[in-house]
Amino acid sequence: MLPLLLLSVVPGHASADDSIAWQSLTPEQQQILQPLRDSWNEMPAGKQQRLLEKTADWKNLDEKQRQRITRRMQHWQSMTPEKREEIRQRYQRYQEMPEEKRQELRQRHRWFRSLPEEERNRIRQRWQALTPEQRESMRESFHKRPPAEREAIRNYMRNLAPAEREAFRDRLFELGPAERDAFIRQKVLSKDKNRDD
Repeated sequence: MLPLLLLSVVPGHASADDSIAWQSLTPEQQQILQPLRDSWNEMPAGKQQRLLEKTADWKNLDEKQRQRITRRMQHWQSMTPEKREEIRQRYQRYQEMPEEKRQELRQRHRWFRSLPEEERNRIRQRWQALTPEQRESMRESFHKRPPAEREAIRNYMRNLAPAEREAFRDRLFELGPAERDAFIRQKVLSKDKNRDD
């Protein structure tokens, strides 16, 4: 529900005939949609209608879910139009992926979210410190592998202690593509996994 809610928050141009005025919303709807108040009257009528339909679901959410959605709506509103467009395009690419690929992405996202917050922050910082070329090299190195190998790498990392996992990941970031592949073969994919370097 959340991706749909966020994508339906996109301001645009609505005709005055179809638009739903903020003042015509019930107090409950206004409270739920408060983060969108400033852009409400500029939204297309269709998006306004979809958001109003989502407010009916609001009653079924617990407080934690409501807070998370409110924070995300506020974050969406604070983004530049360029950043919103980038997110829309990423979402469109996601929708066009085969279901198997989308499932793999969801699985990776769940795995990442299962890590302790400190570890997620370290990974983000390390990733952001890479150049675009290094990031692409890391992506390509992982994605060119068959699914079974990718899963073997994930399983290997899951079974490491946090400090070992961080050291392994740091080593992957430091190596070039050929060295990274050899390192993964040696540590993860070789028959003799007891061999340490």
